[in-house]
Amino acid sequence: MGLVGTDAERTRRRAESGGVPQTFTDLDEAITRTGAKVVTVATPPLTHGPLSMLAISRGCHILCEKPFARDTGEARAMLEAAQRAGIVHLVGHEFRWTPDRAVFARAIAEGLVGIPKLAIVASYMGLVASPDAKMPRWWFDGEAGGGWLGAQGSHIIDQVRTAVGEFVSLSATLPTVSAREVFAEDSYSVSFPNGKRSGRDIATYRRGVGPGPA
Repeated sequence: MGLVGTDAERTRRRAESGGVPQTFTDLDEAITRTGAKVVTVATPPLTHGPLSMLAISRGCHILCEKPFARDTGEARAMLEAAQRAGIVHLVGHEFRWTPDRAVFARAIAEGLVGIPKLAIVASYMGLVASPDAKMPRWWFDGEAGGGWLGAQGSHIIDQVRTAVGEFVSLSATLPTVSAREVFAEDSYSVSFPNGKRSGRDIATYRRGVGPGPA
């Protein structure tokens, strides 16, 4: 087992605090020296594709954090490579198993609410409302895979897909509503019908920036 990071000293400190015996600054070397069979990619999204493809080429099972990839082309390439390699491959949608979302999905799956006609998910979060909020730099850098849709909206999209079903089209707006200089959205509104599968119209809406903590 080992921890890989770009800063050797910082990686060493993190490994010590977590009881990880070895540290590296190169993933390929880490896989070779540890004999790793599973790799978790928890880096800024700009690096997800290259690191995942390297791990896949070494035959490692992989858990990749979200935002999964920079664009659909890179995402498809990663998925196809994992499928060809026959490895276990997962995206880190950990909120799928929180009690509220699990109950939501189970209620629909067991028919407790009948056939859903419309699902609306709305959330207002003060996490990034203040321009002074300390967030990772990539969160608001579109070139690095940032933006609120990928950072948090991916969890809502996963919730709708797993609980209600796949969608066949979408429409979206990606505004910036906080007083910050950013190059990626800090809010979003998305709707997607899934009529191809079940005839239901499913819409989700989420806005990233709301009032800050009281």
